[in-house]
Amino acid sequence: MRRGIFILGLLALAGLVGMSGWLGGTSSLGQPPKPFLIVVDAGHGGEDTGAIGLAGLIEKNLVLDIVRLIQIKALNEPKLKVWLTRQEDKYIAPKDRIALANAQKADLYISVHANYASDPFVRGIETLIHESASAASKAWAQALQQKLIEETSAKNRGVKSAPLYLRDAQMPAALVEVGFVTNPEEANNLQQLTYQTAIAEAILAAAKDFLKIE
Repeated sequence: MRRGIFILGLLALAGLVGMSGWLGGTSSLGQPPKPFLIVVDAGHGGEDTGAIGLAGLIEKNLVLDIVRLIQIKALNEPKLKVWLTRQEDKYIAPKDRIALANAQKADLYISVHANYASDPFVRGIETLIHESASAASKAWAQALQQKLIEETSAKNRGVKSAPLYLRDAQMPAALVEVGFVTNPEEANNLQQLTYQTAIAEAILAAAKDFLKIE
């Protein structure tokens, strides 16, 4: 995929491709505090394509491009480190994605998805949390939704709750649906690097706001 190849090149230059862990070190006397760790998950992968939209737009590839951009953009944020649950096109069970985040003792978790509807006029961005989510997860979801709408000007579908696999997360956790691959305008936008970058920057801005990072 041309966008994936471009982003992989950037990751290679940054020395990130193939990393199985995050980039943060350990804090000790005389050293800066350890950065906040955000585990970022690209939904689906491998045999699980996710939604297939207009012009063959495939969710699993789209969201992988976006999370790679989040990781690249985080290089400019010394107080943040991003760890991806998957760097390539492979499937990981949802419960294992959360287990990875818990094992890393992450400060935040976000899973990035794209939406589908049989009606091509349905559009917009929404953020989901588990139906019994903590107050912290609700606040994290609100921060994400607000920044994503500000940066993209997409229709605001709000924060919603559902019986998601996020229930086992030991940190604030949310899932974002960054648009509908079945809506002509959003399908076109989601394939543009500038729009993907706006989404990545919005997610990082939400994390900084939530974590109170100057």
